[in-house]
Amino acid sequence: MPDVYDSEIPFEDIRLKTNRFCFTGGMNNRNWKLVAQIAKELKNLKFICVALKADFESQVNDIPSNLKVYYNIPSEQYYDLMRNSYLVLLPLLDNRVAGFINIIRAAQYGVPCMTTKTLSTEQYYTEDMDLLMPNDQMSVWVGNIKKWYQYGDDEYMKNTKYFYDYIESNFSPQNAARKIMKLIKEFD
Repeated sequence: MPDVYDSEIPFEDIRLKTNRFCFTGGMNNRNWKLVAQIAKELKNLKFICVALKADFESQVNDIPSNLKVYYNIPSEQYYDLMRNSYLVLLPLLDNRVAGFINIIRAAQYGVPCMTTKTLSTEQYYTEDMDLLMPNDQMSVWVGNIKKWYQYGDDEYMKNTKYFYDYIESNFSPQNAARKIMKLIKEFD
């Protein structure tokens, strides 16, 4: 059963971001090494990362100059960084369940979220969203990030709205309750 969005958090109006940066963060199952490699490859882009210090440092020895890393920040600051990003990145180390709140919250903030394709994450996307990436294929991640940055304003807004609308219409608490009731009735 997929996670649902927090109905206490409103879906914000989608807007173009003036301060374009990629945001990535989390406390579990993140591929920080891949994030650093992507940042090294895309030197002209800015990356902001929020991580547990020991976890990040166990994977990354050399932090590129275009990657700013924050440790132990309040959740309000974490979500403010996400809200103001151009693109959220969620590269995962393996198939363990992780990061669903980032996918959902990014949509609520009107920001596309690019993530590793797993059985768990793919339920939050349609195939034509072009936001599901192979686990560790840096060149594919880099190419797709470049593509999102090359979109014109209208295309970026259209693709972001598609992601936003999909999450809003399919992952509400009410939809989850209906699915649970349907399962209960099937077992009655």
